Amino acid sequence: MKFLANSDYKKIDFTYQELYSLGDGVANVFMSGVFENGTHATFNICPTVGVNKERITINCFNATYIIEVPVGQQKVGTLTKYHLDNVVLQLEDSNSESYVNSGFYNENADFFDNVRSGQMSKNDIKSGLQSVVCANCIKLRKEVYVL
Repeated sequence: MKFLANSDYKKIDFTYQELYSLGDGVANVFMSGVFENGTHATFNICPTVGVNKERITINCFNATYIIEVPVGQQKVGTLTKYHLDNVVLQLEDSNSESYVNSGFYNENADFFDNVRSGQMSKNDIKSGLQSVVCANCIKLRKEVYVL
């Protein structure tokens, strides 16, 4: 979300639906955030619902992005951009390997290629810090993150 919004988070609100009957730490997680540039995004992690999808919605001025990352048996990932209620971009990627479709392979490959070539800057590493902080907020069941 940060990449598409081209901004750091300003604030994220977290809501949890604890699923104690399924074990310790099992929960649906609902995130609603606003970025420093005013972009809003929602991100829901619901591991026990009727569909195994990772869906992200980003709302900008006159534009909305909907991303579906392939998870589990789902083999196709999509990115759709709407501008003034019209689809202006639709990308679809299908690969037999879920670690490629979900982006982890390319993210890791890009990181290691940059390190090998010496192009890595401290800003590149800093750009991932908020993602780590968000993951820690979820782990600690924080309700609000403010930059």
